[in-house]
Amino acid sequence: MAQFVANRCHVPHAGQSASATTALRHYEAACALHTEPFLTEDLYADWSLIQREQLTQMYLTMCRALSLHALDRGNFEEVLTWSTMMLQENRCDEAAYRLLMRAYMATGRRAEALRLYQRCAQTLETELGIHPAPETTILFNAIVNYTPLPGVDEPGA
Repeated sequence: MAQFVANRCHVPHAGQSASATTALRHYEAACALHTEPFLTEDLYADWSLIQREQLTQMYLTMCRALSLHALDRGNFEEVLTWSTMMLQENRCDEAAYRLLMRAYMATGRRAEALRLYQRCAQTLETELGIHPAPETTILFNAIVNYTPLPGVDEPGA
Protein backbone atom coordinates (compact mmCIF):
# COMPACT_ATOMS: atom_id res chain seq x y z
CA MET A 1 0.00 0.00 0.00
CA ALA A 2 2.86 2.40 0.74
CA GLN A 3 4.19 2.00 -2.82
CA PHE A 4 0.69 2.63 -4.19
CA VAL A 5 0.42 5.93 -2.30
CA ALA A 6 4.02 6.86 -3.15
CA ASN A 7 3.36 6.49 -6.88
CA ARG A 8 0.15 8.47 -6.55
CA CYS A 9 1.98 11.20 -4.65
CA HIS A 10 4.70 11.54 -7.30
CA VAL A 11 2.14 12.95 -9.69
CA PRO A 12 2.56 16.71 -9.98
CA HIS A 13 0.02 19.06 -8.49
CA ALA A 14 -1.07 22.39 -10.00
CA GLY A 15 1.88 24.70 -10.37
CA GLN A 16 4.47 21.92 -10.41
CA SER A 17 6.26 21.03 -13.59
CA ALA A 18 6.42 17.49 -14.88
CA SER A 19 5.31 15.85 -18.04
CA ALA A 20 1.96 14.16 -18.38
CA THR A 21 3.86 11.08 -19.48
CA THR A 22 5.67 10.94 -16.14
CA ALA A 23 2.40 11.32 -14.27
CA LEU A 24 0.77 8.56 -16.30
CA ARG A 25 3.74 6.26 -15.70
CA HIS A 26 3.30 6.75 -11.95
CA TYR A 27 -0.43 6.09 -12.29
CA GLU A 28 0.28 2.85 -14.16
CA ALA A 29 2.79 1.76 -11.54
CA ALA A 30 0.38 2.54 -8.70
CA CYS A 31 -2.55 0.77 -10.37
CA ALA A 32 -0.41 -2.30 -11.09
CA LEU A 33 0.15 -2.64 -7.33
CA HIS A 34 -3.58 -2.86 -6.65
CA THR A 35 -4.31 -6.59 -6.66
CA GLU A 36 -6.84 -6.94 -3.84
CA PRO A 37 -9.10 -4.73 -1.73
CA PHE A 38 -7.26 -2.26 0.47
CA LEU A 39 -6.82 -2.82 4.23
CA THR A 40 -8.69 -6.11 4.53
CA GLU A 41 -6.91 -6.97 7.77
CA ASP A 42 -9.07 -4.42 9.65
CA LEU A 43 -12.17 -4.74 7.51
CA TYR A 44 -14.67 -3.57 10.13
CA ALA A 45 -12.63 -0.90 11.94
CA ASP A 46 -13.88 2.65 11.38
CA TRP A 47 -10.43 4.04 10.64
CA SER A 48 -9.79 1.45 7.94
CA LEU A 49 -13.15 2.05 6.28
CA ILE A 50 -12.35 5.72 5.72
CA GLN A 51 -8.81 5.02 4.53
CA ARG A 52 -10.00 2.18 2.30
CA GLU A 53 -12.53 4.51 0.65
CA GLN A 54 -9.83 7.17 0.09
CA LEU A 55 -7.45 4.65 -1.45
CA THR A 56 -10.20 3.23 -3.64
CA GLN A 57 -11.10 6.71 -4.89
CA MET A 58 -7.42 7.38 -5.69
CA TYR A 59 -7.27 4.12 -7.62
CA LEU A 60 -10.45 4.89 -9.59
CA THR A 61 -9.24 8.41 -10.38
CA MET A 62 -5.95 7.07 -11.72
CA CYS A 63 -7.68 4.37 -13.80
CA ARG A 64 -10.04 7.00 -15.22
CA ALA A 65 -7.13 9.28 -16.15
CA LEU A 66 -5.33 6.38 -17.84
CA SER A 67 -8.48 5.38 -19.70
CA LEU A 68 -9.16 8.93 -20.90
CA HIS A 69 -5.55 9.28 -22.04
CA ALA A 70 -5.80 6.00 -23.95
CA LEU A 71 -9.06 7.16 -25.53
CA ASP A 72 -7.41 10.41 -26.65
CA ARG A 73 -4.57 8.41 -28.24
CA GLY A 74 -6.94 5.98 -29.92
CA ASN A 75 -5.59 3.05 -27.91
CA PHE A 76 -8.95 1.37 -27.40
CA GLU A 77 -7.60 -1.87 -25.96
CA GLU A 78 -6.08 0.14 -23.11
CA VAL A 79 -9.41 1.91 -22.62
CA LEU A 80 -11.01 -1.51 -22.28
CA THR A 81 -8.39 -2.61 -19.76
CA TRP A 82 -8.51 0.46 -17.50
CA SER A 83 -12.27 0.87 -17.64
CA THR A 84 -12.82 -2.80 -16.85
CA MET A 85 -10.55 -2.40 -13.83
CA MET A 86 -12.73 0.51 -12.72
CA LEU A 87 -15.85 -1.66 -12.94
CA GLN A 88 -14.18 -4.47 -11.02
CA GLU A 89 -13.74 -2.01 -8.16
CA ASN A 90 -17.09 -0.22 -8.52
CA ARG A 91 -19.84 -1.98 -10.50
CA CYS A 92 -21.91 1.23 -10.55
CA ASP A 93 -19.29 3.53 -12.14
CA GLU A 94 -21.18 4.99 -15.10
CA ALA A 95 -18.11 6.81 -16.41
CA ALA A 96 -16.41 3.43 -16.82
CA TYR A 97 -19.43 2.06 -18.69
CA ARG A 98 -19.40 5.06 -21.03
CA LEU A 99 -15.68 4.69 -21.72
CA LEU A 100 -16.16 1.00 -22.46
CA MET A 101 -19.10 1.74 -24.77
CA ARG A 102 -16.95 4.25 -26.69
CA ALA A 103 -14.08 1.77 -26.98
CA TYR A 104 -16.39 -0.98 -28.21
CA MET A 105 -17.84 1.35 -30.85
CA ALA A 106 -14.37 2.46 -31.94
CA THR A 107 -13.37 -1.18 -32.43
CA GLY A 108 -16.52 -2.05 -34.38
CA ARG A 109 -18.19 -3.95 -31.55
CA ARG A 110 -21.56 -2.21 -31.54
CA ALA A 111 -23.49 -5.18 -30.12
CA GLU A 112 -21.12 -5.31 -27.14
CA ALA A 113 -21.61 -1.58 -26.54
CA LEU A 114 -25.39 -2.05 -26.55
CA ARG A 115 -25.21 -5.07 -24.22
CA LEU A 116 -22.97 -3.10 -21.90
CA TYR A 117 -25.57 -0.35 -21.60
CA GLN A 118 -28.16 -2.97 -20.65
CA ARG A 119 -25.78 -4.36 -18.02
CA CYS A 120 -25.17 -0.84 -16.70
CA ALA A 121 -28.90 -0.11 -16.46
CA GLN A 122 -29.58 -3.43 -14.73
CA THR A 123 -26.72 -3.00 -12.26
CA LEU A 124 -27.77 0.54 -11.34
CA GLU A 125 -31.38 -0.54 -10.88
CA THR A 126 -30.47 -3.60 -8.79
CA GLU A 127 -27.81 -2.01 -6.60
CA LEU A 128 -28.99 1.59 -6.30
CA GLY A 129 -32.59 1.67 -7.53
CA ILE A 130 -31.77 4.34 -10.14
CA HIS A 131 -31.70 4.73 -13.93
CA PRO A 132 -28.58 5.61 -15.93
CA ALA A 133 -27.56 9.27 -16.06
CA PRO A 134 -28.62 11.34 -19.07
CA GLU A 135 -25.03 11.26 -20.43
CA THR A 136 -25.12 7.47 -20.48
CA THR A 137 -28.54 7.33 -22.12
CA ILE A 138 -27.55 9.92 -24.74
CA LEU A 139 -24.49 7.83 -25.63
CA PHE A 140 -26.66 4.69 -25.83
CA ASN A 141 -29.18 6.43 -28.10
CA ALA A 142 -26.39 7.62 -30.39
CA ILE A 143 -25.18 4.04 -30.69
CA VAL A 144 -28.70 2.70 -31.33
CA ASN A 145 -29.44 5.36 -33.96
CA TYR A 146 -26.04 5.24 -35.70
CA THR A 147 -25.49 8.94 -35.00
CA PRO A 148 -22.12 10.50 -34.10
CA LEU A 149 -21.17 9.87 -30.50
CA PRO A 150 -21.32 12.90 -28.22
CA GLY A 151 -18.03 14.36 -27.04
CA VAL A 152 -16.30 13.03 -23.95
CA ASP A 153 -17.09 15.20 -20.98
CA GLU A 154 -14.61 14.90 -18.13
CA PRO A 155 -14.73 13.77 -15.38
CA GLY A 156 -17.76 11.65 -16.27
CA ALA A 157 -16.48 10.58 -19.69
